[in-house]
Amino acid sequence: MKNICDVVENWWDYYLVKYGLRGKTALILKTKPDQITTNWDRYIFKRIKGKLKVIFRLIKENRIEYDNKSDTMVIYCQDKKIKKKLQLNIEVVENIERILNVCGDFEEYSNDLFIVEIVTGIKFLIRKNIGSDFLALEKGFLKNEYDALYPLLKGSIVLDIGGYICDSSIMFCMRGAKKVYVYEPHPILYKIALMNVKLNKLVDKIDIKNYGVGKEESNSYVKEDKEHAATSSFGLHECPNGKEIMIKIKPLQTIIEEIDKIDVMKMDCEGAEFDAILSCPYAYLKKIKIIIIEYHANPFRLIDYFEKAGFEVQIKKENRNMPTLIGILFASQKEYINLTKQEELKTFNKN
Repeated sequence: MKNICDVVENWWDYYLVKYGLRGKTALILKTKPDQITTNWDRYIFKRIKGKLKVIFRLIKENRIEYDNKSDTMVIYCQDKKIKKKLQLNIEVVENIERILNVCGDFEEYSNDLFIVEIVTGIKFLIRKNIGSDFLALEKGFLKNEYDALYPLLKGSIVLDIGGYICDSSIMFCMRGAKKVYVYEPHPILYKIALMNVKLNKLVDKIDIKNYGVGKEESNSYVKEDKEHAATSSFGLHECPNGKEIMIKIKPLQTIIEEIDKIDVMKMDCEGAEFDAILSCPYAYLKKIKIIIIEYHANPFRLIDYFEKAGFEVQIKKENRNMPTLIGILFASQKEYINLTKQEELKTFNKN
């Protein structure tokens, strides 16, 4: 990092540890009115180097202060009009800055969770040290990731496969969905999702099941994608040192049978979409009018399968710059499109 001497008192020790020439050091960061002194080793540098860069930048911009008497830090948003005082926790600094810049404020709910109000009247519990929780809220509520569905949600029955912290399901209800059935396999994410539903008083509209989706009913063991937790990419990537989690799997056919009437299905299950869709008989898929899927590999098999089942398929928002090919597949029953004369798809076609 350029001008590291501006933010680190003993900057030479930083490099000695970073490049393995010293096992660990007490790193002294220059903040006002005091200095943060904490012990670092090379493992910590590798694990949270991105967060270190954020801290260094905040120090250079005079947007972070530390009081070693009370062990608290104060972080300012970009225009320095909003600040937040919390216990020192360097691993959550990056998340705090993002939340301050977007939402303006937040509250501590527990040792592990923040409460944020992403839009007026809609609040979420998110984990302090997992950035993907807040990023999911940004994508769904502020960047309108599922705007293609907005005209179709009023009064609809929605199936949400890959519920995460119930961000998309709550957004669907906000947009007029009558009932949302949610499937989230990770036990911790499932618990947070339940809490978010209660927080927004949507227990009567959102039904959450602690299951994943696949080609057959089974139990599967999957390592979390981070050493200390699961992110929104849980299931797509595994961390060698991640905790192994047992998740319960149901076939998509069974889920459709249990719900019976489904207007819209959203699926974001980090690679499991192929087994789930390709093992589901055409007759069951045709019970759903509109399907939107975030795919995580070349979607040609999904496109072929949906077209054979009588759906019209569109590919939107494909990102080829990621290590894994990611995009959005939108499948609609041809009869449904002809009935609506595609008026309800105008929003999607603008993207």
